[in-house]
Parts: sequence; structure tokens; C-alpha cells
Amino acid sequence: MGQNGTICDVTTPPLYHNLFPQLGSPQTPPAPTNFAVTVSISTALALQIYGKGNKAKTALDGVCLTMYQGEIFGLLGHNGAGKTSLHNVITGLTESTSGVVEVFGRNIRNATGFDEIHSLMGICPQHDLLYEKFTCAEHLRLFAGIKGMTGEQVVASVSRVLAETDMAEQQEQLATTMSGGQKRKLSVGIALIGDPKVTTCRMNQSWNNVPLP
Repeated sequence: MGQNGTICDVTTPPLYHNLFPQLGSPQTPPAPTNFAVTVSISTALALQIYGKGNKAKTALDGVCLTMYQGEIFGLLGHNGAGKTSLHNVITGLTESTSGVVEVFGRNIRNATGFDEIHSLMGICPQHDLLYEKFTCAEHLRLFAGIKGMTGEQVVASVSRVLAETDMAEQQEQLATTMSGGQKRKLSVGIALIGDPKVTTCRMNQSWNNVPLP
């Protein structure tokens, strides 16, 4: 994180040398050679929000990173550092001021490939977006249909996600009666429905209440 609170280089934290001087200079790990690139951000991604002209605030500045297939990529930062802004840009919820974001080689700004990108992506937002009168299973069936699945595909996918999230016993439970941790797990399940190639998850302190399977 930069001194102005923006994300400037996710591989070399500025406080690294002060916190761990005995470890020497940080080394960027070599790029994997046997995994496909899933998400790449190049050309110094930037995002300006909260005003125009001289009043504009910079949320992201000079972000460049690459995520690979099979990799778990975590981004940490203090409040206002730009984590949510970067998540929104990668998922297409917010358009960047400059820079290029590609998902499996498809430019997120390209309108013709936007639907295809979203078909490859599962998104778990920071806050639970659930229907209070829907059960756990009904949520999963709904989003399976949105992903284009039908019939036995829906049944198989819902069963798989319920098992993976350890929510089988809650499948007929209404969202309004679920605990905060169960709602978070359902939101993860919705992101996993349809076996997406890329899954993004915006996490915060509420994950402390998520029961482990």
C-alpha cells in the first residue's frame, strides 16, 4: 500500500523492510510455467472516484498483477486502501480510469466478451445479497438457472455446492432464519455454482463467524 492509501505494488509491501529487516529484500516468486493465466492487470491500472477534476480522489494507482490457474490470491490492506475498488474493477462492476484487465485473455472492457467473462466467473460480494423468503437450495437453483444450467445439471450442481459448503442440513432453511456465518457460506455457494473458472470473494471481519465444516 502506498503512503496515500492506494494500491501501488502488491508484491512489495513498503513496510516489509521495517518489519522484517533480517529477511533482506523481498523477492518476487517466479511465474509458474505450467499454469494458465486467469486474471492479468497491466498498463498501470488506475481508478479515480469521489469527485471530478481537482476534487477527484485516487482509489487505485499503478496496479499490475497476474493471477494463475489453481492459485489462491489474497490481497490485504487497511480500510480505504482500495481492496473493494480493485475487486469491483476485476469483476466489471466498476470501469477503471486507465489500464487493462483481462480474464482468460478477454478484455473486461470489451462489451462483446463481457457476458462470456461473467460466465467464467463466480463473485462473492462483501455483503450478503440474499432473498429472505428463499431457502438455501432455492438460492442455489436460482443462480444455477442464471448461469444457464437446466434439469439434471441444476440438481447435480446444487448437490455438489451444498456438500462443499457443508450446508446440506440447511438446504430448506429460509435465509431470514440463518445465522450470519451461514449466510456467508451461502454467498460462497452462490459464487461456486456452475463450476466457475475464476472465483472472487470480498472478505471482511464477518468471516470470523463462519463455521468451518
